[in-house]
Amino acid sequence: MSDSESANNNLLNADFSVGQELYWVHGEHHRVAVVVEVDTDRVKLSGMTSDYWISKEAMVRKINKPYPVGRACI
Repeated sequence: MSDSESANNNLLNADFSVGQELYWVHGEHHRVAVVVEVDTDRVKLSGMTSDYWISKEAMVRKINKPYPVGRACI
């Protein structure tokens, strides 16, 4: 197994749980969503305006991204 395959498996096995609150920066805004369902390779989030599915891999990349330099985030 290559390093990239191992990294992808770690992303897909990330520990997401129902009720967990997730936070990330989207543009200049701070986003908050609650995990409402967990599937094998994706999670269903409930945001301020809707519920939606997102892959675990994409979600891990969002929540592990550092805040942009030079911007104030609340």
